[in-house]
Amino acid sequence: MGRWYFDGLLFLPIFFLLGASLIMLHSMNQDIFVSQCVFLVLSVIVFFVIQLFDVREIAARSWGIYAMALLFLFILSFLGIASRGAVRWFSIGNYSIQISEILKPFFALWLAQLLVHKEKNLKTLLTTCLLAFPIIFMVYREPDLGSALVYVFAMLILFVVMGFPFKYFAIGIGSLAVLSPILWHFLHDYQRERLVNFFSTNHDPLGSSYNSIQSMIAVGSGQWWGRGVGVGTQSMLRFLPERHTDFMFASYSEATGFIGATLVLVAVLLYLWRISSLARSASDQFVFYFLTLTFGFLFVQSVVNVGMNIGVLPIVGITLPFFSYGGSSLLTSTIFLGFATKLISSEEKSLVEIR
Repeated sequence: MGRWYFDGLLFLPIFFLLGASLIMLHSMNQDIFVSQCVFLVLSVIVFFVIQLFDVREIAARSWGIYAMALLFLFILSFLGIASRGAVRWFSIGNYSIQISEILKPFFALWLAQLLVHKEKNLKTLLTTCLLAFPIIFMVYREPDLGSALVYVFAMLILFVVMGFPFKYFAIGIGSLAVLSPILWHFLHDYQRERLVNFFSTNHDPLGSSYNSIQSMIAVGSGQWWGRGVGVGTQSMLRFLPERHTDFMFASYSEATGFIGATLVLVAVLLYLWRISSLARSASDQFVFYFLTLTFGFLFVQSVVNVGMNIGVLPIVGITLPFFSYGGSSLLTSTIFLGFATKLISSEEKSLVEIR
């Protein structure tokens, strides 16, 4: 296996998030606690299996990854499990896998490899966007607008960090603003409702605004020290929908209060800062791009999830990495971590050999 890269500033905050998550899940429901433990064990196994491979060789087959991504998303539309009007999952026994989640780290490998040694001009930007569009569009069509937006903003973060001219982004934002009335009609009814509710929380308090209102009540009711694990009214009495997935942060805030919520946010910011720090110190362009994308995906998910939990962003189906319940989310975040640590370890080994 070789030397395993361990960085306390990266791993310890993640261990804290996993531990806090399992404590909350245990207080909510034994079945989901056991299920998350199963996926945690699987994720750890996958992490160490990744250390056996050369991630660069996997990335060298990036077009194979791209083709497989399109194939899986295409098959999903026929063989996937339908739930709440969306087809996002493949069934494996008693468990399900969300394809749009699992594809994220492989998409990042493909994109990082695609952009290595490319000039930062309009042709590169347009070509990359056109190639990424089929994958993002198929994710959106599941429908999964939240995940599609995560892909888009993670790419945008990479483009900004790479140093593409600002005028390209200004033109893109301006074009979206002009086309927004047309794009509005491509949204599903429930997606339009969520946007309307974001600007008018009391628009439908017992209907489409219900989740947002209950989440904010849960966060606020925790006050400074929380109501205690297992005794929160909003989460334990199930007034708060999706209390263990999309609104896990709200459930935890109710149980542990401002202090507990702050500790979770500090842990998230710490591991994100460490990933960005490792990206900035990377001497290899591919490693730099992949670590930037890893940061981008995890950062966007974290900001959107916490934002919707506290009512400052519209509600979309996005989990908080390493914290919310969800086997696909946990496995995806772990694959990102496995690829990143393997690349860092390989780069350090190369530098030592050069010296």
